[in-house]
Amino acid sequence: GAPADSDLHYVEVYSAEAMRPFALVTTTQFPVEITNLAPGSTFRVSVRSHPRGSLFTWGASWSSPSPSVECTTAAADTLTRTHEHTPNSNFTGRSKFLRVYRISEYAFEPDFLRNHDAADAESMPLYLMTCDNTGDCAPWSATDLTPNWEQCQAAVSSLCPSMRGQGFDCMKCVDSHRSEVESVCGGYSDGDTTAGNGSFGVHWHCGVGWPESAPEQGVIQEFC
Repeated sequence: GAPADSDLHYVEVYSAEAMRPFALVTTTQFPVEITNLAPGSTFRVSVRSHPRGSLFTWGASWSSPSPSVECTTAAADTLTRTHEHTPNSNFTGRSKFLRVYRISEYAFEPDFLRNHDAADAESMPLYLMTCDNTGDCAPWSATDLTPNWEQCQAAVSSLCPSMRGQGFDCMKCVDSHRSEVESVCGGYSDGDTTAGNGSFGVHWHCGVGWPESAPEQGVIQEFC
């Protein structure tokens, strides 16, 4: 069951062999009905919970996913019909329907930040580029700046457990293990720079500077 000290949960829905969820359903209580899934198909679901009183808008503050459960939807009823959505008959021409996307910042999970505006497909290249005035831009993939990304995150987590996102306190811990961290992540700076293979990975883990996130590793959410 869900932890008793949680105030919100979300159900992650995966296709059978996928590594990442394609849909999320938020809820404050169970059971949860998940609609609009393809009939006669197998999916996996897991649950993440939000600890009561913790930071709501940061993915890493949520619990780890529960063990996934495999479910299979029923076959489609032969009488079921799919209806095309058409604009309301009162449509005046002043409205526009647009499929839009958004990404999370500083998290590889949904960050639930309401101020993260979405962009349409044509605008995504501009939306994804976060650059300073010298032309240094956030990477498409975290491995662009920290090649040993996964190993780096695992090493810092092991050396400084429970320090993820703790800012300068996290950096102090990392600095106390600098030789071990640099042997895995690469050289890093305490300043707000991406210089050195380890800087982006360490800053991202600790939540200092403005490390942003990387679209390749992050979840992209679709809205209409």
